[in-house]
Amino acid sequence: QVLCIKRRVIAVGWERDICVFRDKQLMSSDFNITPDEWSGRREHSEDIMCAVYHAPGYLATASANGEIVLWNPNSENKIMKLDSRSSQAMKTQSTVEMMLILEARLENPEAASLVTCGQNGWVRFWNVHTGSCEGEFVAHPNVDSITMAVDADNYLLVTADTSGEMKTWLIEGFCDGTVLEEDAEPLLKPVMYRSWTGHGECITEVEVCVRGNRVVIVTASSDCSLKLWAPDGMCIGTFGQEEHWKLESIEIAPIPSVQSVLAELQKEESIISEVTEEEGFE
Repeated sequence: QVLCIKRRVIAVGWERDICVFRDKQLMSSDFNITPDEWSGRREHSEDIMCAVYHAPGYLATASANGEIVLWNPNSENKIMKLDSRSSQAMKTQSTVEMMLILEARLENPEAASLVTCGQNGWVRFWNVHTGSCEGEFVAHPNVDSITMAVDADNYLLVTADTSGEMKTWLIEGFCDGTVLEEDAEPLLKPVMYRSWTGHGECITEVEVCVRGNRVVIVTASSDCSLKLWAPDGMCIGTFGQEEHWKLESIEIAPIPSVQSVLAELQKEESIISEVTEEEGFE
C-alpha cells in the first residue's frame, strides 16, 4: 500500500518496516531511488499489512498479528500501540487487512474513530485517544476476509466479503460517545440496514460516493465486473452494460434513521411472536 503524506511517500506491505521516500529523493533525476530510513524505531513484530493516514496528525499501520501502531507523521515516532489480540477475537485469527478513519469523530475523545477489519469477518472500532477497542462484531461469519468503506458523514458503513455478499450498517450511536435515546442500552453492534448478494465471486473493492445528495456504492469483483448500488441493495447498473442509466432519473431511497430501522425490527419481532403464539394455541 502506498500513501502520500506531507513531503513524503510511504509504502508498506510484507515487511515489518515503513519505507519512506522524501521529497528531495523524489526530485532526483536518478531512475532508481532507494528508500530512506523511517525515523521511528521498528514497532511491528510481524509484516505490516495496511496503513491509513489523515492530515495532519494521524498515521496508523497494522500488521499480520493484529498489532496497530499510531504514529506522529511529523516526528515519525510512535504515539501508542493497539492490539486486537487482547479483544474478544483473540481466539480467532486477528490479521488486520484494512483500516478507515472516521473523520467526523476524530475530535471527540469519547468516540471510536478508527475502524479495522480483516480475517474471519471481524470489524473493530478503536478510540485513538485512549487506545481502547470500544466495540467489535462479526460482520460476515464464516468468510476468509472482508473489505469495507464509509460515507463522508460517517453514518453508513458498507462491508463486503470473499463470497460476494454485501451489507450496509448504520453506525450512528455505535461507539460514538452518544446514546440514541435516554436510558437506552449501548448498541452491541451497528444496526444492519440491508444484506444482499452483490457479485458471484469475491468483492475486492468498495467505495461510497455522493452525487448531489444521493449516496451510492461502487463495487469491484474478481468476476471482472464493476457495479453501482443504492444503500438499500438496489442494483443501479453494471458498468459497460448496453443500456445506459441516468442517475438523476433513478429513484433512490434515502438512508433511514437508526431509530426508524430499530422500530421496524421490533415491529417485525412482535408480529413473529404473535404468530408463533397463535400457532402454539392451535
